[in-house]
Amino acid sequence: EGSVRDTVESNIRAFASTGEPFAADDVVELLPELPPGMSPNVIGAVFAALAKQGVLRHVGYRKSRRPESHRWVLSVWVGWASSGVANATVEPAAAI
Repeated sequence: EGSVRDTVESNIRAFASTGEPFAADDVVELLPELPPGMSPNVIGAVFAALAKQGVLRHVGYRKSRRPESHRWVLSVWVGWASSGVANATVEPAAAI
């Protein structure tokens, strides 16, 4: 579970570094799939932790683009410039 969480966090930080709005769909697209028995809630937990740390800020909502999500409403985030993350150049981590 740790390596999956680390990959999710690395990918969220990469999106945050662009300064562009993004949502969980963008992060999920980079993951082939979660290991059996792992809850997809890990992705939301990483977003929540990074927001609490001041890495991200919530800027709105959009509907999911993934068919299996049935247009579920997602939070939209941007990197918080004062955290220093938005100024870094980071590439998304390779898929697991």
